[in-house]
Amino acid sequence: MPDNISITKNNFANYRLWYSRLDVVYEILKYAKNRELAVINPFVKKEAIRMIKLNTAQQFGNISKWINMNKRTWNLYTSLAVYKNGIPNQSFNMEKRDSKEWNLNHWKEIKHFDFLIDFDCDSHDMIAYAKEDVKRVSNFFNGIPHSIRYSGMGYHIMISGEYMPKITFNPDEKDNYFDFLRECLVQLRRRFSDFIDTGCHDPRRIAKLPYSLALYENDNYVCWPLRTLRELEQNPINYLSGAVLSDCEPIRDRGIPLLNIEKEASLKAFKQLLGRKYKRFVKDGDKK
Repeated sequence: MPDNISITKNNFANYRLWYSRLDVVYEILKYAKNRELAVINPFVKKEAIRMIKLNTAQQFGNISKWINMNKRTWNLYTSLAVYKNGIPNQSFNMEKRDSKEWNLNHWKEIKHFDFLIDFDCDSHDMIAYAKEDVKRVSNFFNGIPHSIRYSGMGYHIMISGEYMPKITFNPDEKDNYFDFLRECLVQLRRRFSDFIDTGCHDPRRIAKLPYSLALYENDNYVCWPLRTLRELEQNPINYLSGAVLSDCEPIRDRGIPLLNIEKEASLKAFKQLLGRKYKRFVKDGDKK
């Protein structure tokens, strides 16, 4: 494959420097363990690789060499699904890969599946308008542990699958978990924000990997987890990886701390959101 350096020279240097930092790599690993890693080249149409396993720093180094991160640009994503035993090992030789069986039956191996609420902006100028909607949705889920992440072109609210109702992951069954997510997203968009992407519910859905870089023609941004809602007031330019990264203090996990909640607390918001439709998906005895 030919080398690809479409972003500016300075930003590309920062791109390489960012992923050479061990503190960055070890934070990334926390979010990648037992998930599917995917890489997408934002500047080359249809250039993407899925079914990558990333659990250790050594694997990150091997993957970086395989996809040639010293000369090529990639956005990094992970699956919303956390798998019981991670994903199967795959060959680095693309011609020897065969993931048909996994694609059909991977749902049987899902341990839990995170709920992604994606505030998707068409441009960086629109991000300021999405902030108030992010706050309102975050407040609606107050009491349920969730994180807020800058995604490069908007924000992600993420609720761990550990706090979601127990519903079948079988995509062929009626009123399955992914149908439940779709209905929740439709109601959230109707009640709170037109920025919410209602398509974030398919079983193979991926999302930007926290602490990775979101690459654009002129800028590259850190997909930065926010500590508090107050950090929404900061301009996203503060997340530019164009800072003097070698002088940055070591980063620490910035995910919102988990709260001590009652067993039923994580279900109340969904009952309120869906009303009578809630019982279509969550049967008595299958709540948690």
